[in-house]
Amino acid sequence: MNRFFIFTLCCYSFIYAENMEQEKNHFFENINFDYSIYMNSYKYSKIDNKVYDKSEFWNKLNVKNQNDLNDNLILNTNFLLMFSSSNDTYQGVFTELNENDNSPKYFDIEELYFTYYSDSTDYYFGKKIKKIGLSEIYSPTNIFSQSISTPPQHITEVGPLNFGLDYYTENDNTVSFHVFPFNTKYGGEDDNGRWLRGSGDSDFNNLGNGVTTDMISDEAESSKASDWGYLLQYTGIIESVDYYSFIARKKSSFPILIQKSLTKYDKVNPLSNYLAFGLMKVIKERKYYLDIIYQNTDDNLDQDYIKYNLGFKHRETDSLSSFGLDEISLILEYSGEKIIDKKVDTTTYKTSESSRINKNNLIANINIIKDSHLSLIYGINYSIDEYDSLQNLTIEYKYDDNTKLYLSKYTYKGRPDTHFGRWNENDNIEIGLNYKF
Repeated sequence: MNRFFIFTLCCYSFIYAENMEQEKNHFFENINFDYSIYMNSYKYSKIDNKVYDKSEFWNKLNVKNQNDLNDNLILNTNFLLMFSSSNDTYQGVFTELNENDNSPKYFDIEELYFTYYSDSTDYYFGKKIKKIGLSEIYSPTNIFSQSISTPPQHITEVGPLNFGLDYYTENDNTVSFHVFPFNTKYGGEDDNGRWLRGSGDSDFNNLGNGVTTDMISDEAESSKASDWGYLLQYTGIIESVDYYSFIARKKSSFPILIQKSLTKYDKVNPLSNYLAFGLMKVIKERKYYLDIIYQNTDDNLDQDYIKYNLGFKHRETDSLSSFGLDEISLILEYSGEKIIDKKVDTTTYKTSESSRINKNNLIANINIIKDSHLSLIYGINYSIDEYDSLQNLTIEYKYDDNTKLYLSKYTYKGRPDTHFGRWNENDNIEIGLNYKF
């Protein structure tokens, strides 16, 4: 039986026993539900080159709860239920901690962690999302993020298992240390899914030289302490500038291909060391920010490189009433990278350069808010080198604080061997509903 499933049952058995002694209905009083349903309508071409009109329905339900076990100890949970009209998309329940299966689950855990509060230190244990970065849209320093990428238009971030602490200094700065024992792989697109165009691989845009996906094996996950992830981070504010810096060691976020023979390749995330920092400054209605990270890979298996993202956000509320608008917000970002050392070991067939995203990209988002109900949102991610892009136009209607309807158009452009171009046959119109209760 799934070990984390057993751990979950033990946690809730403990909570239920505690609540039975306190208040009969206390166990359920903090539960919140967040339900989303959306439908994609798209054109689909098969081997016979005929084009078909198709639709897919996707459903996601989050069940969130916070339990105060005593004055110092809290348990936070966020369970996830997903299903769709697409056959064989979801399989089974609960992703194993050392999962190596590409199939997302019907029922899984976004977060489940304990927090113990003391005078100057908070302690954590469990599946907790650890976000790092100050950028609004894309942060290259968010290296401990794990996600379910089915479907890729609605990525669900999932907390990795970790334990650690946050220590608060006298000047309210924070020193954090976290350990990540597992590099769990959550479900992506299935092997026959419509999002696997071009190379047929969910990570590499171009496999090259006659390499096909059936020649590639995913690296077996390891729970050895030498393969664990470690993070030491310092966060603070100086002269109204927010900043952070960290050093870390973990398996790389972007995989490489190791050649084992003429017809066998291993997809591997090699152990790497990281050094990163970020800055943010708010001046009136504008926010300026920078995230930057350096990766150095063990045994020279991959390129050593720097990734960075810089940008700003501007909110305009003055002088808009004459146009019948409440607010306009604009986000502009430039994401790039610099390769420090291109030399790699002879066993490396393909470096992560083919799997890394946002290497020389312009990213923008504009949100035009008419009133408390209606808004228009446009977003674009454009690669300067590869000329591929993603564009999204959304009309959103908020009935109230708990109910939201939207209509979106997604457009993908580029060559089949580029990140967005591999999806250039997946343009679609989406209608969705989000309801919180």
